[in-house]
Amino acid sequence: MRIGNFFVKLFVVVLLLGASIGFSAESRTWTDKKGRTLEGKLMKLDGTVAVIELKAGKEVRLDRKLLSAGDNEYLNEYGGGEVVVPSGKVGKPEKDARIDTKTFKKLEDPFLFPGSEIALDALQTAHFLILSEGSLRPKDIAVTAERMWQGMAFQHPGFAEKWGDERRAIFVVEESTHASIGEWYGKYLEENDKANEAMKLGITWPKASGSSIKVPETAIEEYNLMDMARVFRVSDSNKSTYKKVFTPFVTHCLASDMITAQMGATSGFGAAGRFAITTGHAYYKEIQLAGKSGTSLISAKYDSSEIQNSRGFADGTSWAKGLKKLVRKRDVVPSIEALYAYKVEELKPEELVLTYSFSYFMQSEMARLSAYTKMIARAESSRNIPAPVELAKIFGYESVEDLEKAWTEFIRSTAFRD
Repeated sequence: MRIGNFFVKLFVVVLLLGASIGFSAESRTWTDKKGRTLEGKLMKLDGTVAVIELKAGKEVRLDRKLLSAGDNEYLNEYGGGEVVVPSGKVGKPEKDARIDTKTFKKLEDPFLFPGSEIALDALQTAHFLILSEGSLRPKDIAVTAERMWQGMAFQHPGFAEKWGDERRAIFVVEESTHASIGEWYGKYLEENDKANEAMKLGITWPKASGSSIKVPETAIEEYNLMDMARVFRVSDSNKSTYKKVFTPFVTHCLASDMITAQMGATSGFGAAGRFAITTGHAYYKEIQLAGKSGTSLISAKYDSSEIQNSRGFADGTSWAKGLKKLVRKRDVVPSIEALYAYKVEELKPEELVLTYSFSYFMQSEMARLSAYTKMIARAESSRNIPAPVELAKIFGYESVEDLEKAWTEFIRSTAFRD
Protein backbone atom coordinates (compact mmCIF):
# COMPACT_ATOMS: atom_id res chain seq x y z
CA MET A 1 0.00 0.00 0.00
CA ARG A 2 1.37 3.40 -0.90
CA ILE A 3 1.62 5.86 1.97
CA GLY A 4 0.38 8.72 -0.19
CA ASN A 5 -2.94 7.00 -0.81
CA PHE A 6 -3.31 6.14 2.84
CA PHE A 7 -3.46 9.68 4.08
CA VAL A 8 -5.62 11.31 1.43
CA LYS A 9 -8.33 13.33 3.23
CA LEU A 10 -7.67 11.53 6.52
CA PHE A 11 -4.26 12.52 7.76
CA VAL A 12 -1.98 15.52 7.36
CA VAL A 13 1.66 14.78 6.56
CA VAL A 14 4.22 17.27 7.85
CA LEU A 15 8.03 17.29 7.66
CA LEU A 16 9.98 16.57 10.80
CA LEU A 17 11.84 19.86 11.41
CA GLY A 18 14.05 18.81 14.28
CA ALA A 19 11.68 19.97 16.99
CA SER A 20 12.10 18.64 20.49
CA ILE A 21 10.44 15.27 20.99
CA GLY A 22 9.06 14.44 24.41
CA PHE A 23 8.20 10.80 23.75
CA SER A 24 9.67 8.06 21.60
CA ALA A 25 8.88 4.37 21.30
CA GLU A 26 9.66 1.38 19.17
CA SER A 27 8.16 1.25 15.71
CA ARG A 28 4.81 -0.55 15.48
CA THR A 29 1.99 -1.11 13.02
CA TRP A 30 -0.94 1.33 13.12
CA THR A 31 -4.31 0.42 11.60
CA ASP A 32 -7.20 2.64 10.49
CA LYS A 33 -10.90 1.77 10.15
CA LYS A 34 -10.48 0.79 6.50
CA GLY A 35 -7.86 -1.79 7.36
CA ARG A 36 -4.98 0.27 6.03
CA THR A 37 -1.69 0.12 7.91
CA LEU A 38 1.57 1.99 8.34
CA GLU A 39 4.76 1.46 10.32
CA GLY A 40 6.01 4.17 12.66
CA LYS A 41 6.80 5.13 16.24
CA LEU A 42 4.78 7.34 18.53
CA MET A 43 6.39 10.70 19.17
CA LYS A 44 3.69 12.36 21.22
CA LEU A 45 -0.04 12.55 21.83
CA ASP A 46 -1.45 15.96 20.92
CA GLY A 47 -4.94 15.95 22.40
CA THR A 48 -6.85 13.39 20.33
CA VAL A 49 -4.17 13.26 17.63
CA ALA A 50 -1.25 10.83 17.70
CA VAL A 51 1.95 12.12 16.11
CA ILE A 52 3.80 9.26 14.43
CA GLU A 53 7.29 9.31 12.93
CA LEU A 54 7.72 7.21 9.78
CA LYS A 55 10.96 5.51 8.77
CA ALA A 56 11.54 8.20 6.13
CA GLY A 57 11.75 10.85 8.84
CA LYS A 58 8.33 12.39 8.26
CA GLU A 59 5.61 12.84 10.80
CA VAL A 60 1.95 11.98 10.36
CA ARG A 61 -0.93 13.04 12.56
CA LEU A 62 -3.52 10.34 13.18
CA ASP A 63 -6.96 11.08 14.62
CA ARG A 64 -7.69 8.60 17.43
CA LYS A 65 -11.27 8.02 16.31
CA LEU A 66 -9.96 6.55 13.05
CA LEU A 67 -7.56 4.16 14.78
CA SER A 68 -8.13 0.59 15.92
CA ALA A 69 -8.99 -0.44 19.47
CA GLY A 70 -5.49 -1.83 19.91
CA ASP A 71 -3.95 1.45 18.80
CA ASN A 72 -6.08 3.37 21.27
CA GLU A 73 -5.13 1.03 24.10
CA TYR A 74 -1.49 1.63 23.22
CA LEU A 75 -2.05 5.41 23.27
CA ASN A 76 -3.78 5.20 26.64
CA GLU A 77 -0.83 3.28 28.07
CA TYR A 78 2.11 5.03 26.44
CA GLY A 79 0.81 8.32 25.08
CA GLY A 80 1.34 10.26 28.27
CA GLY A 81 -1.90 12.15 27.78
CA GLU A 82 -5.44 11.85 29.02
CA VAL A 83 -6.84 8.33 29.02
CA VAL A 84 -9.66 8.26 26.49
CA VAL A 85 -12.74 6.18 27.22
CA PRO A 86 -14.37 5.21 23.91
CA SER A 87 -17.75 6.80 23.29
CA GLY A 88 -20.34 7.16 20.56
CA LYS A 89 -21.79 4.69 18.11
CA VAL A 90 -20.13 1.53 16.92
CA GLY A 91 -19.46 1.49 13.20
CA LYS A 92 -19.13 -1.42 10.80
CA PRO A 93 -15.42 -1.71 10.07
CA GLU A 94 -16.11 -4.76 7.90
CA LYS A 95 -18.15 -2.55 5.57
CA ASP A 96 -15.48 0.17 5.62
CA ALA A 97 -12.58 -2.20 4.95
CA ARG A 98 -11.00 -1.94 1.54
CA ILE A 99 -9.61 -5.18 0.16
CA ASP A 100 -7.30 -5.11 -2.84
CA THR A 101 -8.35 -8.24 -4.74
CA LYS A 102 -5.30 -7.84 -6.97
CA THR A 103 -3.30 -9.27 -4.08
CA PHE A 104 -5.31 -12.51 -4.24
CA LYS A 105 -3.21 -15.26 -5.79
CA LYS A 106 -4.52 -18.33 -7.57
CA LEU A 107 -2.00 -21.09 -6.97
CA GLU A 108 -0.78 -22.91 -10.05
CA ASP A 109 -0.94 -26.39 -8.55
CA PRO A 110 -4.25 -27.79 -7.25
CA PHE A 111 -4.76 -28.59 -3.59
CA LEU A 112 -4.70 -32.38 -3.30
CA PHE A 113 -6.68 -33.60 -0.32
CA PRO A 114 -4.48 -36.23 1.36
CA GLY A 115 -5.58 -39.82 0.97
CA SER A 116 -8.14 -39.08 -1.73
CA GLU A 117 -8.55 -38.12 -5.37
CA ILE A 118 -9.92 -34.70 -4.45
CA ALA A 119 -8.16 -31.87 -6.34
CA LEU A 120 -9.27 -28.31 -5.60
CA ASP A 121 -8.45 -24.88 -6.97
CA ALA A 122 -6.58 -22.78 -4.41
CA LEU A 123 -6.98 -19.01 -4.00
CA GLN A 124 -4.54 -17.50 -1.52
CA THR A 125 -5.25 -14.24 0.30
CA ALA A 126 -3.43 -12.49 3.11
CA HIS A 127 -5.08 -14.59 5.84
CA PHE A 128 -7.02 -17.38 4.10
CA LEU A 129 -6.70 -20.19 1.58
CA ILE A 130 -9.97 -20.67 -0.30
CA LEU A 131 -10.29 -24.16 -1.80
CA SER A 132 -13.00 -24.68 -4.40
CA GLU A 133 -13.90 -26.80 -7.40
CA GLY A 134 -15.59 -26.68 -10.78
CA SER A 135 -17.63 -23.59 -11.55
CA LEU A 136 -17.59 -22.37 -7.94
CA ARG A 137 -15.89 -18.99 -7.75
CA PRO A 138 -14.21 -18.22 -4.44
CA LYS A 139 -13.63 -14.47 -4.83
CA ASP A 140 -16.71 -13.27 -2.92
CA ILE A 141 -16.02 -15.59 0.00
CA ALA A 142 -12.40 -14.42 0.00
CA VAL A 143 -13.49 -10.76 0.15
CA THR A 144 -16.02 -11.53 2.91
CA ALA A 145 -13.40 -13.37 4.96
CA GLU A 146 -10.76 -10.66 4.58
CA ARG A 147 -13.22 -7.89 5.44
CA MET A 148 -14.34 -9.74 8.55
CA TRP A 149 -10.71 -10.33 9.50
CA GLN A 150 -10.09 -6.59 9.22
CA GLY A 151 -13.15 -5.91 11.38
CA MET A 152 -11.84 -8.21 14.12
CA ALA A 153 -8.37 -6.69 13.90
CA PHE A 154 -9.83 -3.19 14.20
CA GLN A 155 -12.08 -3.92 17.17
CA HIS A 156 -10.13 -6.56 19.13
CA PRO A 157 -6.65 -5.64 20.41
CA GLY A 158 -4.15 -8.40 19.76
CA PHE A 159 -6.26 -10.24 17.17
CA ALA A 160 -3.77 -9.80 14.31
CA GLU A 161 -0.83 -10.83 16.49
CA LYS A 162 -2.65 -13.89 17.79
CA TRP A 163 -3.67 -14.92 14.26
CA GLY A 164 -0.04 -14.74 13.16
CA ASP A 165 1.19 -15.60 9.68
CA GLU A 166 -0.79 -18.82 9.24
CA ARG A 167 -3.80 -18.95 6.93
CA ARG A 168 -7.16 -20.49 7.67
CA ALA A 169 -8.44 -22.88 5.02
CA ILE A 170 -12.00 -22.50 3.74
CA PHE A 171 -13.36 -25.35 1.60
CA VAL A 172 -16.19 -24.50 -0.79
CA VAL A 173 -17.15 -27.82 -2.36
CA GLU A 174 -19.99 -29.65 -4.06
CA GLU A 175 -21.95 -32.40 -2.35
CA SER A 176 -19.92 -35.42 -3.51
CA THR A 177 -16.65 -33.83 -2.38
CA HIS A 178 -18.27 -32.71 0.85
CA ALA A 179 -19.28 -36.33 1.53
CA SER A 180 -15.72 -37.54 0.87
CA ILE A 181 -14.22 -34.96 3.24
CA GLY A 182 -16.74 -35.97 5.90
CA GLU A 183 -15.79 -39.62 5.48
CA TRP A 184 -12.10 -38.76 5.88
CA TYR A 185 -12.76 -36.69 9.00
CA GLY A 186 -14.90 -39.42 10.56
CA LYS A 187 -12.04 -41.88 10.16
CA TYR A 188 -9.62 -39.35 11.58
CA LEU A 189 -11.77 -38.94 14.71
CA GLU A 190 -12.08 -42.70 15.18
CA GLU A 191 -8.33 -43.20 14.80
CA ASN A 192 -7.77 -40.56 17.47
CA ASP A 193 -10.05 -42.18 20.05
CA LYS A 194 -12.96 -39.83 19.48
CA ALA A 195 -15.63 -42.41 18.66
CA ASN A 196 -18.50 -40.36 20.09
CA GLU A 197 -17.54 -37.32 18.02
CA ALA A 198 -17.22 -39.54 14.94
CA MET A 199 -20.70 -40.95 15.57
CA LYS A 200 -22.17 -37.48 15.95
CA LEU A 201 -20.37 -36.32 12.80
CA GLY A 202 -21.83 -39.22 10.84
CA ILE A 203 -25.33 -38.07 11.79
CA THR A 204 -24.96 -34.33 11.23
CA TRP A 205 -22.46 -34.10 8.35
CA PRO A 206 -24.89 -35.01 5.52
CA LYS A 207 -27.29 -32.28 6.69
CA ALA A 208 -24.74 -29.58 7.54
CA SER A 209 -23.95 -26.78 5.09
CA GLY A 210 -21.04 -25.42 7.11
CA SER A 211 -18.83 -27.50 9.40
CA SER A 212 -15.35 -27.45 10.87
CA ILE A 213 -12.66 -30.09 10.41
CA LYS A 214 -9.11 -30.79 11.49
CA VAL A 215 -6.77 -30.06 8.58
CA PRO A 216 -4.54 -32.95 7.45
CA GLU A 217 -1.01 -32.55 8.84
CA THR A 218 0.63 -32.63 5.42
CA ALA A 219 -1.55 -29.72 4.25
CA ILE A 220 -0.78 -27.72 7.39
CA GLU A 221 2.93 -27.99 6.71
CA GLU A 222 2.78 -27.42 2.95
CA TYR A 223 0.48 -24.38 2.99
CA ASN A 224 1.25 -22.97 6.48
CA LEU A 225 -2.34 -23.46 7.61
CA MET A 226 -4.12 -23.33 10.94
CA ASP A 227 -5.11 -26.76 12.20
CA MET A 228 -8.87 -26.17 11.85
CA ALA A 229 -10.76 -25.29 8.67
CA ARG A 230 -14.27 -24.36 7.58
CA VAL A 231 -16.07 -26.58 5.06
CA PHE A 232 -19.05 -25.22 3.08
CA ARG A 233 -21.32 -27.64 1.22
CA VAL A 234 -22.68 -26.18 -2.02
CA SER A 235 -25.85 -27.63 -3.54
CA ASP A 236 -28.18 -26.56 -6.34
CA SER A 237 -30.50 -24.98 -3.77
CA ASN A 238 -27.91 -22.79 -2.03
CA LYS A 239 -25.42 -21.74 -4.73
CA SER A 240 -26.52 -18.10 -4.46
CA THR A 241 -25.19 -18.10 -0.89
CA TYR A 242 -21.66 -18.17 -2.27
CA LYS A 243 -22.00 -15.59 -5.04
CA LYS A 244 -22.15 -12.37 -3.04
CA VAL A 245 -20.20 -10.61 -0.30
CA PHE A 246 -21.76 -10.80 3.20
CA THR A 247 -24.46 -13.40 2.58
CA PRO A 248 -26.09 -14.44 5.89
CA PHE A 249 -24.87 -18.02 6.30
CA VAL A 250 -21.27 -17.43 5.23
CA THR A 251 -21.05 -14.32 7.42
CA HIS A 252 -22.43 -16.25 10.39
CA CYS A 253 -19.94 -19.11 10.04
CA LEU A 254 -16.90 -16.89 9.56
CA ALA A 255 -17.91 -14.65 12.48
CA SER A 256 -18.13 -17.74 14.68
CA ASP A 257 -14.71 -18.94 13.50
CA MET A 258 -13.03 -15.60 14.17
CA ILE A 259 -14.46 -14.93 17.63
CA THR A 260 -13.49 -18.51 18.53
CA ALA A 261 -9.95 -17.89 17.26
CA GLN A 262 -9.73 -14.78 19.43
CA MET A 263 -11.28 -16.34 22.53
CA GLY A 264 -9.51 -19.67 22.34
CA ALA A 265 -10.60 -22.82 24.13
CA THR A 266 -12.45 -23.04 27.42
CA SER A 267 -12.62 -26.03 29.70
CA GLY A 268 -14.58 -27.54 32.57
CA PHE A 269 -16.93 -25.19 34.39
CA GLY A 270 -15.31 -22.34 32.49
CA ALA A 271 -17.10 -23.45 29.34
CA ALA A 272 -20.44 -22.31 30.76
CA GLY A 273 -21.68 -19.46 28.61
CA ARG A 274 -19.33 -20.19 25.71
CA PHE A 275 -22.14 -21.36 23.44
CA ALA A 276 -24.24 -18.26 24.12
CA ILE A 277 -21.30 -15.87 23.63
CA THR A 278 -20.05 -17.36 20.36
CA THR A 279 -23.50 -18.06 18.92
CA GLY A 280 -24.80 -14.63 19.86
CA HIS A 281 -21.79 -12.98 18.22
CA ALA A 282 -22.25 -15.00 15.02
CA TYR A 283 -25.91 -13.99 14.73
CA TYR A 284 -25.09 -10.38 15.62
CA LYS A 285 -22.54 -10.09 12.81
CA GLU A 286 -24.78 -11.99 10.41
CA ILE A 287 -27.69 -9.61 10.89
CA GLN A 288 -25.50 -6.51 11.15
CA LEU A 289 -23.61 -7.19 7.92
CA ALA A 290 -26.09 -9.24 5.86
CA GLY A 291 -29.27 -7.52 7.02
CA LYS A 292 -31.04 -10.70 8.10
CA SER A 293 -30.58 -14.15 9.58
CA GLY A 294 -30.64 -17.20 7.35
CA THR A 295 -28.87 -19.68 9.62
CA SER A 296 -30.23 -22.58 11.64
CA LEU A 297 -28.21 -24.76 14.03
CA ILE A 298 -28.20 -28.54 13.85
CA SER A 299 -26.98 -31.01 16.44
CA ALA A 300 -27.31 -34.62 17.49
CA LYS A 301 -26.87 -36.45 20.76
CA TYR A 302 -24.34 -39.24 20.94
CA ASP A 303 -26.99 -41.83 21.84
CA SER A 304 -29.54 -40.84 19.21
CA SER A 305 -29.77 -40.77 15.42
CA GLU A 306 -32.19 -37.84 15.55
CA ILE A 307 -31.09 -34.39 14.45
CA GLN A 308 -32.14 -31.34 16.44
CA ASN A 309 -32.68 -28.15 14.49
CA SER A 310 -32.66 -24.79 16.27
CA ARG A 311 -33.38 -21.39 14.80
CA GLY A 312 -34.67 -17.99 15.83
CA PHE A 313 -37.91 -16.33 14.79
CA ALA A 314 -39.16 -17.34 11.35
CA ASP A 315 -38.84 -13.79 10.02
CA GLY A 316 -35.08 -13.37 9.86
CA THR A 317 -35.38 -9.60 9.38
CA SER A 318 -37.50 -8.84 12.46
CA TRP A 319 -35.83 -10.48 15.41
CA ALA A 320 -35.52 -7.25 17.38
CA LYS A 321 -39.18 -6.38 16.83
CA GLY A 322 -40.33 -9.83 17.89
CA LEU A 323 -38.19 -9.92 21.02
CA LYS A 324 -39.26 -6.41 22.07
CA LYS A 325 -42.88 -7.54 22.22
CA LEU A 326 -42.06 -10.58 24.34
CA VAL A 327 -39.87 -8.60 26.75
CA ARG A 328 -42.36 -5.73 27.10
CA LYS A 329 -45.12 -8.22 27.93
CA ARG A 330 -42.69 -10.01 30.29
CA ASP A 331 -43.23 -13.26 28.44
CA VAL A 332 -39.42 -13.30 28.20
CA VAL A 333 -37.19 -12.07 31.04
CA PRO A 334 -33.49 -11.64 30.16
CA SER A 335 -31.28 -13.63 32.54
CA ILE A 336 -27.49 -14.07 32.39
CA GLU A 337 -27.61 -17.29 34.41
CA ALA A 338 -30.19 -18.79 32.05
CA LEU A 339 -28.22 -17.54 29.03
CA TYR A 340 -25.09 -19.34 30.24
CA ALA A 341 -27.01 -22.62 30.50
CA TYR A 342 -28.30 -22.66 26.92
CA LYS A 343 -27.56 -25.76 24.83
CA VAL A 344 -28.19 -26.07 21.13
CA GLU A 345 -30.12 -29.33 21.60
CA GLU A 346 -32.80 -27.65 23.72
CA LEU A 347 -32.88 -24.10 22.38
CA LYS A 348 -36.19 -22.32 21.90
CA PRO A 349 -36.48 -19.59 19.22
CA GLU A 350 -36.77 -16.79 21.76
CA GLU A 351 -33.70 -18.08 23.62
CA LEU A 352 -31.60 -18.04 20.48
CA VAL A 353 -32.77 -14.50 19.75
CA LEU A 354 -31.84 -13.55 23.32
CA THR A 355 -28.25 -14.67 22.65
CA TYR A 356 -28.27 -12.35 19.64
CA SER A 357 -29.68 -9.48 21.68
CA PHE A 358 -27.06 -9.88 24.40
CA SER A 359 -24.20 -9.77 21.91
CA TYR A 360 -25.84 -6.74 20.29
CA PHE A 361 -26.12 -5.09 23.71
CA MET A 362 -22.46 -5.77 24.54
CA GLN A 363 -21.33 -4.22 21.25
CA SER A 364 -23.92 -1.45 20.94
CA GLU A 365 -21.74 1.45 22.11
CA MET A 366 -18.01 2.11 21.98
CA ALA A 367 -17.65 1.89 25.76
CA ARG A 368 -19.52 -1.42 25.80
CA LEU A 369 -17.51 -2.72 22.86
CA SER A 370 -14.34 -1.90 24.77
CA ALA A 371 -15.65 -3.95 27.71
CA TYR A 372 -16.67 -6.74 25.33
CA THR A 373 -13.15 -7.02 23.90
CA LYS A 374 -11.80 -7.16 27.46
CA MET A 375 -14.27 -9.94 28.27
CA ILE A 376 -13.15 -11.96 25.23
CA ALA A 377 -9.50 -11.39 26.17
CA ARG A 378 -10.24 -12.47 29.75
CA ALA A 379 -11.84 -15.67 28.47
CA GLU A 380 -8.76 -16.36 26.35
CA SER A 381 -6.25 -15.81 29.14
CA SER A 382 -8.16 -17.70 31.85
CA ARG A 383 -9.82 -20.34 29.63
CA ASN A 384 -13.03 -19.39 31.41
CA ILE A 385 -16.05 -17.38 30.36
CA PRO A 386 -16.31 -14.77 33.11
CA ALA A 387 -18.92 -15.68 35.71
CA PRO A 388 -22.03 -13.44 35.66
CA VAL A 389 -20.89 -11.37 38.63
CA GLU A 390 -17.46 -10.85 37.05
CA LEU A 391 -19.09 -10.05 33.71
CA ALA A 392 -21.14 -7.31 35.39
CA LYS A 393 -17.96 -5.75 36.81
CA ILE A 394 -16.23 -5.81 33.41
CA PHE A 395 -19.14 -3.83 31.97
CA GLY A 396 -19.11 -1.35 34.84
CA TYR A 397 -22.16 -2.56 36.80
CA GLU A 398 -22.30 -3.20 40.53
CA SER A 399 -24.34 -6.37 40.23
CA VAL A 400 -25.68 -8.94 37.80
CA GLU A 401 -29.13 -7.46 38.36
CA ASP A 402 -27.91 -4.05 37.21
CA LEU A 403 -26.40 -5.60 34.08
CA GLU A 404 -29.62 -7.48 33.34
CA LYS A 405 -31.63 -4.31 33.86
CA ALA A 406 -29.46 -2.42 31.35
CA TRP A 407 -29.75 -5.33 28.88
CA THR A 408 -33.53 -5.36 29.25
CA GLU A 409 -33.76 -1.59 28.77
CA PHE A 410 -31.64 -1.90 25.66
CA ILE A 411 -34.00 -4.50 24.17
CA ARG A 412 -36.96 -2.21 24.85
CA SER A 413 -35.21 0.84 23.35
CA THR A 414 -35.09 2.09 19.77
CA ALA A 415 -31.35 1.33 19.71
CA PHE A 416 -32.15 -2.38 19.39
CA ARG A 417 -33.18 -2.86 15.79
CA ASP A 418 -32.27 -5.26 13.00
